[in-house]
Amino acid sequence: MTALASGTASSTSSTTSTPVRVVARRRLRRKSSSSDDSDAGVARQLLRESRQAASWATKTGATGPTAYSKTALHIRRRRLLTWDELEKPTRPTLPASTAGPICTTSLNQPDGSPVNILSHAFGTVACVGLAVTLWLDTWPWTLPSLQTRDVMPNSGNSTADKLAATAYMLGVIVCFSLSALFHTLMCHSADCAARGMAMDITGVLVLMAGAVVPLIHFGLACEHAYVRQAFYVATAVLGTLAAATTWEEGPGPCTSSGPVASATDKGLYRMLIYPIRSMLHWASVQGPANGHRRAALFLGFVTISCAGPLVWMRQADPADWAARIDLWPGVIGTLLCNAVGFVAYTTHFPERRWPRRFDLVGASHQLMHLAVLAAAVTHIGGVNRALAFRRGEGAVCRNGWAS
Repeated sequence: MTALASGTASSTSSTTSTPVRVVARRRLRRKSSSSDDSDAGVARQLLRESRQAASWATKTGATGPTAYSKTALHIRRRRLLTWDELEKPTRPTLPASTAGPICTTSLNQPDGSPVNILSHAFGTVACVGLAVTLWLDTWPWTLPSLQTRDVMPNSGNSTADKLAATAYMLGVIVCFSLSALFHTLMCHSADCAARGMAMDITGVLVLMAGAVVPLIHFGLACEHAYVRQAFYVATAVLGTLAAATTWEEGPGPCTSSGPVASATDKGLYRMLIYPIRSMLHWASVQGPANGHRRAALFLGFVTISCAGPLVWMRQADPADWAARIDLWPGVIGTLLCNAVGFVAYTTHFPERRWPRRFDLVGASHQLMHLAVLAAAVTHIGGVNRALAFRRGEGAVCRNGWAS
């Protein structure tokens, strides 16, 4: 009797557990098939959907070339759309392409790429022209200063003055050209986009370092030479360390399988970047777990290299040098423009406030690009006023030190 009862219980448990196992297998199979993102899986999913659409069209009598588009609305899709399935106005960028020239067609695509690319491409060309005209002693560097209101020939500036102004324009050229290149080739591949992002961040650091050079040269012109040299060295060291943290491996051209470094690229990487990255890894700055330390490194670069000369200039000798050099309007204007771009970029304004209205023009990323361009123009205006001041009374320091 006991054996019969146990046998009955075991048979009952087996019969009740079998449907559960079958359901579990079906759920697992359904889950694995729905999460298949391979090309074959996507093709099978599209085939199933087309069959469902054809079946629904047969039942409802829908005919014509728009039958599929109408029936597709009645199908609940459980996966992301591919790039080819998106309507052209809603495509964010070009599909992953192995041909670099194809990426340049993003300049005429109806999305936000042209504004991002052309704004910084225009800034690059403009700064090249300004750098050339500076050394040719022509317009616009012969504009009058806000203090003397007189037009003086640019030939009155020394070579050191011109080099300081050129350093900032070179920083703008490097930053804007790398940014335009990154936004053009970011559709090439994921690896190429990641490498381009590292170049973009490096360009920003080069721009910041270049902006510091006129502040040190003009703002601290009447200070001891070792003060200016100390700021130059700190800017170079901290900027190089911050830039090295953005690179994960040696740079190389983008190919169909991702960036592949040539022998020359690997040699340059081992000579220049690898020793710095090894030192940073030894100092526990590299890696995902040390993001706060990299942030501290960037903050130190901004504080010492950028804010340091401004604070020192406030107490420089003579006391009125900061006001007479006329750098503050350009500095304040640059900070305000960058602040506007930073706020728009971090808050995603205005597309967060008004969705789908600024997908093509006026998005936060585009506003940030235009704000950075305006900041560069403002800073160049401040450098121009400093050059005009140095051509006049600013050529000789009142404290008797050689400027």
